[in-house]
Amino acid sequence: MVFVRGDLPIKRRADLKHQGLENLGFEFNLVKRKWCISFIYKPPSLSDKDFEKNTTNILDRIILKFDHMFVSGDLNFDMLNKEKM
Repeated sequence: MVFVRGDLPIKRRADLKHQGLENLGFEFNLVKRKWCISFIYKPPSLSDKDFEKNTTNILDRIILKFDHMFVSGDLNFDMLNKEKM
């Protein structure tokens, strides 16, 4: 769930949604720069391999369309465990 104040010029970006993940993407302009804020949740039932593939897909799309990005969420992904990579 995300709360956005009504007076902020933020637009939800449905094109940044990925079917395999639970995520939300928003666009807003700040000081003449286009920002993307994305929140991602990895359900425990999603494999690490699918999570990595789906998240990379979303981040690739964000990088092409935005000047800046902020990504946050409950990723449930241990990047320090080399056996999972």
